[in-house]
Amino acid sequence: MSGFLVDEENEIKMFHVSHVSVMNHSHVHPQYELFFCSEAVEQKAVINGVEYKFSHPCVIISTPYTVHANSCEDPDAQTFDRFVFSFAAKTIEAFPSHIIPEDLKWKNSGLLFKLNEEQAAHLKSLLVNVNAQTSSEKELVLALFINRLLRFCPTEKAERVGTPSFYVQDVLQYISENFYQPIDASSIARHFAISRSKLDRD
Repeated sequence: MSGFLVDEENEIKMFHVSHVSVMNHSHVHPQYELFFCSEAVEQKAVINGVEYKFSHPCVIISTPYTVHANSCEDPDAQTFDRFVFSFAAKTIEAFPSHIIPEDLKWKNSGLLFKLNEEQAAHLKSLLVNVNAQTSSEKELVLALFINRLLRFCPTEKAERVGTPSFYVQDVLQYISENFYQPIDASSIARHFAISRSKLDRD
């Protein structure tokens, strides 16, 4: 992983990764994640247990506590160029709706934006040509990126992803916020008014 605007202390982090990778295990975190692949390569994303395959440049926005993974599926790929933004909910919520629409701030609403190569090249240029250092500069880069993305692909044209088992995000958030309490799978199932077998299965 190459260091691209990495900042461990501020709420917003940005990474640039170019090596080919296969992520066999999903992960989860309490922040939003914006995944941008600027290349037309075969990819597989698993979002809240649902598998998506595509071979075009794309942006995937995952809301907090989404269970997700993304891998390159092209056996001939030499590089897999992508950028990842990680940011707190309050970062995106601070922007007015004319800059970042409200429907990007909904909970449990992953979005997949399909791009052509020209659009992807333009979005990539926004990232590689700006050397943002401070937290406020990074927030502006993120806002500009999302604003330009929505010019190319409005949210109503984006594919909603990972919605069939979205309540799992609520379960993970509940565990994260109550891990110091004596909770177990049965008490979680009762809290969410679902059966223990469904919780275990999902």
